[in-house]
Amino acid sequence: MKLNLTEEEIQRQLANGTMDKSSVCQSLKWIVEHDPNKVNRIRSVEMLSQLDLRESGMYDFLENLMISDTNAHVRNAAVKVLISRFPNRYVKPLKWVIEREDSALILNTILSMLEASNNQDHENLKTQLSNELERRYGVDPEEAVLLLKIECICKYGNEKGSIDFEYSTENGHVSAIAFTVLFIENFQRIQPYLTTFKNLEALSMREIGGDGVFTGIGELTSLTVLRIEDSAISDISEIQGLDKLVNLEELQINFTHITEIKGLDDLIKLKTLNLECNKITEIKGLENLRNLEELYLGGNPITEIKDLENLVKLKVLYFNPIGENEHKGLITEIKGLDSLVNLEELNLMFNEITEIKGLENLLNLKKLNLGFNKIKEIKGLSHFTNIEAVDLSSNEITEINGIEQLPFLKNISLDYNKITDKKGLHIYDRPYFIYSHFKFPKINFIKKKGNEKKPQIRQTSLKDFLD
Repeated sequence: MKLNLTEEEIQRQLANGTMDKSSVCQSLKWIVEHDPNKVNRIRSVEMLSQLDLRESGMYDFLENLMISDTNAHVRNAAVKVLISRFPNRYVKPLKWVIEREDSALILNTILSMLEASNNQDHENLKTQLSNELERRYGVDPEEAVLLLKIECICKYGNEKGSIDFEYSTENGHVSAIAFTVLFIENFQRIQPYLTTFKNLEALSMREIGGDGVFTGIGELTSLTVLRIEDSAISDISEIQGLDKLVNLEELQINFTHITEIKGLDDLIKLKTLNLECNKITEIKGLENLRNLEELYLGGNPITEIKDLENLVKLKVLYFNPIGENEHKGLITEIKGLDSLVNLEELNLMFNEITEIKGLENLLNLKKLNLGFNKIKEIKGLSHFTNIEAVDLSSNEITEINGIEQLPFLKNISLDYNKITDKKGLHIYDRPYFIYSHFKFPKINFIKKKGNEKKPQIRQTSLKDFLD
């Protein structure tokens, strides 16, 4: 008997009656054991479920597949056949699998079988699986089941590749979930499970593929943090139900095609809003966000700072181009900031600003970044009695002055300007000052004698992902 038949040849000969069921079993076993094609192996295992498997050795063959095959899909197919064709014999091997199996696909198959069963003999299996999932995910049993189903979709339910999936817990409950390389259709499958978590506070989705809208977002009412990055959406309304997330304190929507800020009026608890790297051309739609403390609008083609009057609690404001938009800032004048009396950090680097002005009311400012602009003169800083760091690098400054009376200034960068005169360098007789890369290249640092710590300026970055 020829064993190395294709699946199609086996089906044809079985239909024609030229091959008996015993021979079919042997040929299918050959494919499972020798065919390098995963799909052929899985389909051959599935075909076995359609046959009379009382033939000697078939149970042992399937049990061995379930326990030792290197492919999770093949092991899963074997589990299904064992459950369907050997109802009186699978309990013992399933106990072994539950204890040792790492694949969410197989554990989910067993879970589905147990959920559909009223067999009292399965109670011990249910308890064992519940305990194993609790140990696996570190959360209570109900939420462990949800994580299993989500992991199964992420790793095995996407034809375009697996989805990176992370979560964090607090007091035995899921508090934050993050997905990377996620397609919108995948989110629609995952969303019903997300709504069941009792204490889910943070959701992050990055590298989102596919067209369409995010439906069901509004049902995640416990969220305080929502981050959507690198998506094809062109309008905030495509995040359906966003306005229902009234407990949000942080909203981040980056690297999309949205052109307008809207739909945020009801999110009055927002403290951090990050809309960097979109297509937004105008600042508007922020009037109701009176509790906002951090606003990031860099990487957008915004030409004018305006309509921020109501944001009196704002402490951090960024307008710096980043990513593909670097060196393309369009802001030419500092204005519209008079009401931001609590502002502590302002970043306007990589723009077209020529003069330091419009900052008179910002008496609480501690960090000012005006690097990579077209500023020719240091002025308008003398009233900043609390300022600690100033970056004026890569401008057109020719002379060091205007910063002598800043008592708390610790860091200043004047790299890559047009300074040729050493006049004014005496003010750098303080620790942690940087003014390297002038046209007198041998001078790099001046610091107080005995202070061994090197000066360092680090551009403030956004908070780490789900920190």
